Amino acid sequence: MSDTKNISSLNHSFDVQNAIEYGVDIAILIHHFQFWISYNARQGKNYIEEKTWMYQTQKEMASCLPYYSEKQVKRLIALMVEKGILTKGNFNRSAYDRTQWYSFKNEEKFSIVRNRTMENPERDNGLLETVPPIPDTKTETKTNSKKGNDFDTALALPFISEETKFPLKSDQQKIFDDLKGLDLECDDSLLNILIRTHSEKNLLDCIDHLKNEISKGTKFKKSKIAFLRACLSGKISLITKQEEYNRKFAKNVKEGKHWEALEIHEKYMKCSKCHKEVPFNAEKDEFESMLKALYQLSKIS
Repeated sequence: MSDTKNISSLNHSFDVQNAIEYGVDIAILIHHFQFWISYNARQGKNYIEEKTWMYQTQKEMASCLPYYSEKQVKRLIALMVEKGILTKGNFNRSAYDRTQWYSFKNEEKFSIVRNRTMENPERDNGLLETVPPIPDTKTETKTNSKKGNDFDTALALPFISEETKFPLKSDQQKIFDDLKGLDLECDDSLLNILIRTHSEKNLLDCIDHLKNEISKGTKFKKSKIAFLRACLSGKISLITKQEEYNRKFAKNVKEGKHWEALEIHEKYMKCSKCHKEVPFNAEKDEFESMLKALYQLSKIS
């Protein structure tokens, strides 16, 4: 595979309607499959059982989409099959070749005839080559390519959208500069994608959490960028400044009022008498009001 550092000048895109319906992650994968299926359709290739197919290993896809791990790609594809977006098949000539084939269950719904690149197929034909399948075993296979199973990662990326050609907005640029200052040791294009595909609040909360871990001298198992991505995806639970303030406030009230019935958990507090809960992620004023009401309720319970 080509070095993913070569993609720094490219941008990934997705259909907004697909993102609304299925989420941004699946929308990005849909666009990736649209690229290859539409290309094969224009070339008249891989038309089997009245569908146009593409084939690619999950490892290759993760290389094309460097902000996803191979496991994440596997999970997303499983979801796409479950939601009726993709159909899987195996039409490999060799029994040892386990490369999966994919097609859209509803080709009409996910066609990309609106994409301007399809209006100029001659431009594509001079740049792209069909990607040979790669077996997931150690069995040696002969290929016609001098480079074996390698292909240009840059060409496997989704089309560049008009939106991502524009510079980052001022608030986004501040976040980008902040991330660069953390020495995440990753390509600028990855930071650009993360900023464009996550909300400002989620980004700022995750960056604060990462900074807090760095200040504590935390040794990251993989890398700082992997930790940030895990935070953004929700795999790592965040404790925001607001939650930290509310938790401290609740502890002070518990100690000051000798409120033994108040139980403090990770994401919320609970009164063991009235069994009511108050989340720590509430706004400061709202949280203090709810805590006061909870205290009054506990006295009459």
